[in-house]
Amino acid sequence: RDLWRDPIFRKKLLRSFGTLGEVEPRLADEEQEFYAEITELIGENPGEARDQILAFLRENPDASALFDFNAGNIFFNEGNSVRAAALFKSALKKWPEFRRAHQALAMVYFRAEKFPEAIKHFSKAVELGAADGTVFGLLGSSCLSAESYAQAESGFRNAILMQPDVKEWKLGLATALLMQEQYGSAAAIIGKMIESDPLNGDLWDMQARAYIGAKENLKAAANYEFLDGIGALDAELLKFLGDIYINEGMLGLAADTYVRSFAKAPATDVKPILQAAEVLIYRGGTNEANELLRRIEADTPDLSRDNRVAMLRLRAKIATDAGQAGEAGRLLEEALDLSPADGKAIIMYGNHLKENDELDRAELIYSRALEIEGFRPESRVRLAQLHVRKEDFKKAVELLKAAQNIEYNEKVSDYLEDIERVVKRRGG
Repeated sequence: RDLWRDPIFRKKLLRSFGTLGEVEPRLADEEQEFYAEITELIGENPGEARDQILAFLRENPDASALFDFNAGNIFFNEGNSVRAAALFKSALKKWPEFRRAHQALAMVYFRAEKFPEAIKHFSKAVELGAADGTVFGLLGSSCLSAESYAQAESGFRNAILMQPDVKEWKLGLATALLMQEQYGSAAAIIGKMIESDPLNGDLWDMQARAYIGAKENLKAAANYEFLDGIGALDAELLKFLGDIYINEGMLGLAADTYVRSFAKAPATDVKPILQAAEVLIYRGGTNEANELLRRIEADTPDLSRDNRVAMLRLRAKIATDAGQAGEAGRLLEEALDLSPADGKAIIMYGNHLKENDELDRAELIYSRALEIEGFRPESRVRLAQLHVRKEDFKKAVELLKAAQNIEYNEKVSDYLEDIERVVKRRGG
């Protein structure tokens, strides 16, 4: 009852029984004949009509906003967005509630990718009664590009109500939902789209990413397996599928998928597969990692130096885990012969020597990494550990402080405090 008494509501209700005059400019009596002629000419010769309108506006600058609007439309259709925008703005200055001018100006801004401005004028057109699926859809698209995801969702839902067969609006809605982390709803919408377009690989990929967001990784994997089955999965996504299998603990499937990925990748692009092998090793998949390394060696005999060194490091890690210390040392020495400044190989070889109680040699090896970018803190920590083994605690403290000055690490900080307590107890 309160709503019916509200004066603003009553005013709007009364307006709904009348014409739409408030959203369309009026024509003066003396303008009507010329406007009728121009309207007919637009269909026959839009360029001539445009020139006549512009001449008329120069002589009659206060003429109806309909003239500015029509000239702007002609410019817009000709691809001259700058002139079109100026005329649409002129029309709105004369008639601020001109719905079609707001809508047209929004289109200009949308085409120019000025999305905040497009949102402003699309929203005003909707406020003035533009109940059109295209307007709502483009409003949603503008909001999506401007990262206003809730507003984009609203725009796309309205667009779908009016134009249920336009797939761009459904895709936009799914994207807006994904960006709001409404993964289940997004997956459901994309699923309906897949039913109508079952071989659209982009839809299967998009739904898979929605499943991953919803932590339904095996559903995502099923999507990617389907795409691979129809030959629509590239090497990068195959590797991503392998990552899914690793995270699910399915190491055999992961290794097989990485091999498939490698088969699709360029022959020299082995770095991602070496990284995958490293992940498998640290997840306990030594046999699977060995298979990947074997495949790389068989298919890419001319590995680059960096990739060869990476291969040797991984084989050394496998040998170390298998208790084959001599083989691990040989592989690391070979790696350092190939690349004496490889920080990872230096640290690994130093660790190998330390574990075999060759502390003096380990100190020399670790020292080689002191000034290698990316390994300066770690090399100092490793040297500090050696000095602790030798009970040279003051030197260890000095090295740990130097490491912390380069890059702070909380675990190193705790370790440093422990060593400093030992030094204090010993009266140092």
